[in-house]
Amino acid sequence: MQLRPLFGHDAGDFLFPAGKVSGFGFEAFFDVAKDTDRPFIIHSEDFETRVLGTSFKVIAFEGQEHTVAVATGEVSVTWLDEEVPQSALLTGGRAIRRNHETGETIRANIESNYFEEWKSGALVFRGMPLSLIVVQLENRYGVNIGFENQEIASRRMSGTFGPEESLDKILNMLGFVEKFRYKTVERSHYVIY
Repeated sequence: MQLRPLFGHDAGDFLFPAGKVSGFGFEAFFDVAKDTDRPFIIHSEDFETRVLGTSFKVIAFEGQEHTVAVATGEVSVTWLDEEVPQSALLTGGRAIRRNHETGETIRANIESNYFEEWKSGALVFRGMPLSLIVVQLENRYGVNIGFENQEIASRRMSGTFGPEESLDKILNMLGFVEKFRYKTVERSHYVIY
């Protein structure tokens, strides 16, 4: 199985003896061989992803919507925050996003180049709320980004930015499209307004 961190280059191979990853605050790509005797399971804030032999990406940051996107094979996703847990089966080229606060679930098709762009180090956003984009930018650039107006944080945006793009360039481009501005409060602290 391969685990790719949010930023940097390939992390290499990691061994997960129990076949489980738990927690949140990550964005990772997994390539897992089928093993019916020892299924691979990812637990995060409010869902479980059971791997049925596949390659897929998980985005799971605390307080943000969670995404599972399948490149090849199948995964089963179960929401654990329901009185009666709900499940969905995803196959290659499909994704599901879930807002843990509202329970809203959105299924979508994935572009064929999505995973390759992301694995090459690009930041890839598809219909993602700015609040989650900001979390990824904070992790990539080692900064803090806040909002003066929370309405801006919920706006959904799409875009692909190469690994060489500067934070200022990304914020300028997103701000131009979505009609917001930003300012630097301190050396590594930004505010979107």
